[in-house]
Amino acid sequence: MNIQDQWDVKFLDVVRQSELKRGATREQLLFPDSEEVEELMDDYGYEAVLEREHDDELEDILGEELMELMERSVFSAEHPRQQLISFINGLGFHLLDWIVLLETEFGVSSTKFTGEATKKMEKRLSHFPYIDKETSIFDVTFGEAIELLERVTDGAVRIR
Repeated sequence: MNIQDQWDVKFLDVVRQSELKRGATREQLLFPDSEEVEELMDDYGYEAVLEREHDDELEDILGEELMELMERSVFSAEHPRQQLISFINGLGFHLLDWIVLLETEFGVSSTKFTGEATKKMEKRLSHFPYIDKETSIFDVTFGEAIELLERVTDGAVRIR
């Protein structure tokens, strides 16, 4: 992808088009406990989940809305294992995911994300993917997200 071509596109749409989070819903991306779901997959395996052996535990973690989405998109799919993996990969969006997105989709060098720059991101965006009390990174354009990144790192990370 080209940065300038995506400048006025919603950040959510850019993320949903990426290899990293292709097709993930906003609800999946805003899910805060993706690590907990990954642990459940590690503990029980994909097959046990696909056989619906841990639905109650999974619903406790995901909540009703995401569980319903998972039922619609995974359990009724032609290739449920692939859909389950895709669904799990779509959960959560962290600062590291943002960095990986910029590196893999836009060719931004990893050297731009120094330890100091990353610490500034973590400190100043401590509730990421929320960028303030009510606004998430998915509510802004890609260009606004880049400007935010440059601002919170005091220009240490320059994308344009």
